[in-house]
Amino acid sequence: MNIQEATKLATERGIAIKRKSYEGSAAILPTNVGNYQCLVIAGKYSTDDKIAHAGWQPGTDDLIADDWELHY
Repeated sequence: MNIQEATKLATERGIAIKRKSYEGSAAILPTNVGNYQCLVIAGKYSTDDKIAHAGWQPGTDDLIADDWELHY
């Protein structure tokens, strides 16, 4: 699915999204909480799988991709 569809479903369910093609990479938790518009959860950005980092800068490929999926 595209990023808009994935974000809508993830927000309704309170879960993260990730690209299928990025196996082993971080998941993105969309949110509108304070200054954090999304949280990057572990993956390639952290060695600790319990760490979340604020912010994400998607590339064009990320925005037009159709391999977004829900990450439980």
